[in-house]
Amino acid sequence: MKAQEMNVPGYEKLAEVLQAAYEQAAGGKGHERHANGLPFHEQPMQTINREQGSIDGFLFQARKKAIEARGLPAPRAQAELLGAINYLAGAVIALDTWGAGTLPVKGELADSAQPIEPIRAPTVPELADALMEEHPHSAIAAVAATTLVVQAYELESIGAGGVQPLRSKPDLVSLPVVDPESKPWYPDDRNWIEVPEGCVACPVDHPGVMVDVLLREEREERDWYSMREAAESWWWEDVVAYTTEVPNA
Repeated sequence: MKAQEMNVPGYEKLAEVLQAAYEQAAGGKGHERHANGLPFHEQPMQTINREQGSIDGFLFQARKKAIEARGLPAPRAQAELLGAINYLAGAVIALDTWGAGTLPVKGELADSAQPIEPIRAPTVPELADALMEEHPHSAIAAVAATTLVVQAYELESIGAGGVQPLRSKPDLVSLPVVDPESKPWYPDDRNWIEVPEGCVACPVDHPGVMVDVLLREEREERDWYSMREAAESWWWEDVVAYTTEVPNA
């Protein structure tokens, strides 16, 4: 693939949309949130998907933005859809750059017959309200009737040294207490945070922090990273999502 002038008669409107997506990625919200001083094809989203051997993260984020665009005022909806275009562009670039042909789709995404929708239920709204009051500087990671485990990384550490292997989880009483007055929060020790009865406030206010949600359910004797199953759709502003299978912890 190579860049060239978009001047085919009759395709001017398409060129306008692609130009707008380009400008949003290069100088708008997309640039502020994802660039980290890197070119588009080397930004953290590329690194994370490449290390997972899957383009699931790109595809999920594009679909999420398309779903979120519904019901929004036209300018806001257009911005979300332009973001979806850029995520799809990232997937196309990934397939071209990695030279991997068609990458395997891992985890539950392998069942293409099943629609992939943001998980909105079962949820407990009153718990979400309480968590927001108690943790005003945190985002709600999940309010779902599933026991979850959350692990946080700094994006820079993934780019530099790869994802750390799974390890034993400490008792809940040994976990660090998040000070509401301090933000952004960085997990100095990459501690596991277990979610009792399926709800957690996860401090992800800073776009340099990635949060992985590990569903603790037996599926063919495996555990799964599956962020798409674990969050309200509005929560994804600063979080990179992907799905992949991992060995049992």
